[in-house]
Amino acid sequence: MLRARIDGAGYRDRPVLRDLELDVDGERVLIAGASGSGKTTLFLAVTGVLSHLLDGYVDGEVDISGYDPLEHGLEGVAERIGIVLQDPERQLAMPVVRDEVLFTLENLGLEPDEEYVEDLLARFGLAALGDRHVEELSGGEKRRLTMLTAVAHSPDTILLDEPTASLDPWGIRDVRRFVEGLDEAVIIEHKAGYFTDLVDRIYVLRGGRLVEAHPEELEGMGVDTAPRRRLPPIEPVRRGPALEARDLVVGYDEPVLEGLDLVVERGEAVAIVGPNGSGKSTLLKTIAGFIEPLDGRIRLYTEPLYLPQEPDIFFLHPTVRDEILSVSGEEALSLFPRELHPMPPYLLSHGERRRLLHLLARLYGHGLLLLDEPTTGLDLENYLSIATDLVGMKRGGRALLIATHDPRLVLDVCDRAYIIGDGLREVGSEEAAEYLLEPVMGIA
Repeated sequence: MLRARIDGAGYRDRPVLRDLELDVDGERVLIAGASGSGKTTLFLAVTGVLSHLLDGYVDGEVDISGYDPLEHGLEGVAERIGIVLQDPERQLAMPVVRDEVLFTLENLGLEPDEEYVEDLLARFGLAALGDRHVEELSGGEKRRLTMLTAVAHSPDTILLDEPTASLDPWGIRDVRRFVEGLDEAVIIEHKAGYFTDLVDRIYVLRGGRLVEAHPEELEGMGVDTAPRRRLPPIEPVRRGPALEARDLVVGYDEPVLEGLDLVVERGEAVAIVGPNGSGKSTLLKTIAGFIEPLDGRIRLYTEPLYLPQEPDIFFLHPTVRDEILSVSGEEALSLFPRELHPMPPYLLSHGERRRLLHLLARLYGHGLLLLDEPTTGLDLENYLSIATDLVGMKRGGRALLIATHDPRLVLDVCDRAYIIGDGLREVGSEEAAEYLLEPVMGIA
């Protein structure tokens, strides 16, 4: 059971939530809303993290199965709730999969039973990966591990913060099955259509308050409910090659992808699609020069810039202003909201960090952009901002190679695609979008 009455919550100089009530008792509740509207702040507030660890404030009352973290601190929170964070990298603490499970149980003073741990690993499809280093897991496998640790101690309530972020369609299907098995959950999700049929109530967070909504009202409230084309199609104006790869073999000690033939021209956007762990990021990092190819040839006609899946690892400076000025002059500051200039990039919302990353890419001016899942965890407004920006860079003569699971991005931005299977199979953008939609067809 989770009940919260929040008169006000936020940071010392930035109020976020006000006059908000949430009452969850044996239900599954979905919360949608724009990036920066305070959805993650709500989670931080009701768990006590905001006021006890992040130098924020929460005025009000919270009851988590009889425990008030605002009054008594964090000690009794972990045993009553399980959490699935948006970014698995921020949640996983131990280097080995099995140790992550044991760490969760031992921290709560529970006696780890070997059979119970192995049953959990099997339940989440990780039985063969118990001794695997966490950094060797795919994004989908890391997500399954965070779901496992969220329920390992049988908490009363599960909180899920953007659980489908960075997941392929098959991973989204796994998350849906996980949610179906929960008795009580609060789900924050931009792609609301994946969960509207599984929840008892839906809220949209607007102006610091929760507004109850029906599924058919969500699109009118700016919430994305179905992956479809949003921008008008534009024929590419190709201006000569930016990248050619022939008989390429990529991987680390062993090949991940072999026999790849790939061409990208200036003035076009090309998608790379395939399941988590299929080698999309490895391919981009090899083209960028971070990983040596195991065989084959790469020819670059222009300088590449790799934009990572996690924006934080791209940032080098203490404030947004410093990041922008490190790349361009004072005039570029007007391209990003001025109220965010003094903030550290890491304290921006997920959508704001994505938009800063893409602004920096535009300012750097490289002719070939290698984008790794550029639209994960974005609300509709931020998605449209980035998609429109990418179309503009393409029309300006840049070449875009985009690893993505987002069918909207394939339809709105990309002119063609390669599907990872036995090598790379070239297809049109419509066929690539259908490939990504098939596992979740009929859900959203």
